[in-house]
Amino acid sequence: MEVENMSVTTDAEYLPAAITALDDAIHDLIKVQTMRDADGQVYTAPNLYVQLKTALHGQQSGEGKSAFRSRPSVWIAGLDLVERIERTVAEWAAPHRGHTLSLLADLPHMGWRPQDSSELQKWALTIRGWVKTINNLLDGVSEVEVTGACPQCEAKTVWRRDDLDENVKQPALLVTAQEARCLSCGTVWPPTSFELLAAAIGCAKVA
Repeated sequence: MEVENMSVTTDAEYLPAAITALDDAIHDLIKVQTMRDADGQVYTAPNLYVQLKTALHGQQSGEGKSAFRSRPSVWIAGLDLVERIERTVAEWAAPHRGHTLSLLADLPHMGWRPQDSSELQKWALTIRGWVKTINNLLDGVSEVEVTGACPQCEAKTVWRRDDLDENVKQPALLVTAQEARCLSCGTVWPPTSFELLAAAIGCAKVA
């Protein structure tokens, strides 16, 4: 009986692709942006992470033309995202320490093992999610999700039916220009309370 030889892909073979995916995702987050204005003139802008922190700092200090000046709902989501990025990157890079941008740039070169391939792919997807969210925030989306726990009921997520009638998990806190609402307990915060809500869910001011 003839047995067909089957090729088995090992973790060692997956590792280069996983590192490349991680490196590409990080590049999208921290590369200098090439922009084009309404007149067609090309110019450069800071990377997305720096743009987000700059916009948040402008909102807090009252200086400059913050993209979030008239969008407090986007401001609170931005604070939440910056805190999440800095915490997550520090966890990924441990025991290495340093500035978030430096740690991100060094991540693909930290001597990963073949068995780390799957985790690195997950990190790449997470970073691509950050890139998409930052772009949405800078563009001024009207509705944003916040990952912190509700100060009233402590729920962080809820299950809801999506457009395909499937149960999906999403953050419990939903923020719009008109209000912040917990989808678990129904507590509502007006825009005048957004800064208090940000402090309650652990969103520190941007340094």
